[in-house]
Amino acid sequence: YNALTLSDSQPKKRMVNPPFLHCLHVSREGGHAALGLGNGNVRICGLEEGEECVDFEAHGAAIGAVHWMGPGATRLWTGSSDQSLALWDIAPYIAGDGGPGPTPEPSRPSDDVPAGGSTDGPDAGGDEDEPDEPRLLINIAHPHGVNGLCADAAGTAMSLYVADETDVIRCYGISA
Repeated sequence: YNALTLSDSQPKKRMVNPPFLHCLHVSREGGHAALGLGNGNVRICGLEEGEECVDFEAHGAAIGAVHWMGPGATRLWTGSSDQSLALWDIAPYIAGDGGPGPTPEPSRPSDDVPAGGSTDGPDAGGDEDEPDEPRLLINIAHPHGVNGLCADAAGTAMSLYVADETDVIRCYGISA
């Protein structure tokens, strides 16, 4: 399957299926695409001629949503049917112009569902001997499988809107 065509004038294609592509988001600068796959991996593809795609394991089930955060496209939100949300520092994969800022802290969603996530543990810090791996910054337990998300940032605060398998859209307040 040819799942990604980059322009009409000179089509460039990347093989991504299988595992099946569930969602995608192109960075604000237009240099990279994040692809959420059915096996729980995220594939980051550079959109310039000759750039390679790289995968990393983000979740234990299909990715339902991906969303770039901030300038420089070095941080990526992911949501999955495994009922979790994650914020990744993917700077090792990206040559962006906006380096990582402070790690934000999650708050409770606006409808008082406990975030339940953690920013520590074996998957949170990454291994300093493996600089080519993305680093998990935030992991939030969500009460249902995630189907969509988007982030709206203002200064050091951010709202993360999450659509899931219910008729409720939850909003998590996150601040640096």
